[in-house]
Amino acid sequence: MSRVPGGGLRLSELAERADITKAGIGQFMKYLEKLEYVALTPDPSDSRAKIVRLTASGRAAVELSARVLADTELRWSAALGPERHQELRRSLYEVSLLSARNNP
Repeated sequence: MSRVPGGGLRLSELAERADITKAGIGQFMKYLEKLEYVALTPDPSDSRAKIVRLTASGRAAVELSARVLADTELRWSAALGPERHQELRRSLYEVSLLSARNNP
């Protein structure tokens, strides 16, 4: 949800940004719509396309997750020290790239 800008975004653009299939992002956004985190509306310039917009609940969830992630980063850095924390971040990034390549 953090990839959805304030003015909204087409589902196809969100799929591209998230590196997920259009069908996959569509299913996920319908699920989030049921939870009232996003609103899906027809694109006025193309009736086949949908625009995703965050609701107030969605914006609150994004803000909360950002705070939780920032707090986690601070705690990990304090526990590991700056150098080891950066190495952990690099290692996790490498693993995510390998996983993405092996699971297209």
